Amino acid sequence: EKAATEEDTKPASQPRPSKKRKHCCEHCGLKASSAQTLHYHLYAIHFKADCITAVQACLDQYGGLCPLCLNMSWPEWRKGMTTEILRHFATKHKIAIELTNNKGVLLEENVRKILSKITGEK
Repeated sequence: EKAATEEDTKPASQPRPSKKRKHCCEHCGLKASSAQTLHYHLYAIHFKADCITAVQACLDQYGGLCPLCLNMSWPEWRKGMTTEILRHFATKHKIAIELTNNKGVLLEENVRKILSKITGEK
């Protein structure tokens, strides 16, 4: 008879190793698979009111242009914030980090911090 090989003794199906989730939300403990996912989570779950208010003020001031990206503009910004606009600022410019958690309620201090990150104005 043939001797059992290592291949013969392995279980038929082995679970895949899970992805390491390196990025953790300091506010709720969510483990995100990427930094971009975490930054969008921070905007969408914890700081939506602050981010929308700050981005709207920034676009009003700069005529629909991103002051940090010369090639990014949104002619439709006056019709309201879109996911595309907010995703750009949340993931590219990380506007929702280092903010004070106010349980989703607008906090002017956070709006000022976000505007300072985007415009460089204090």
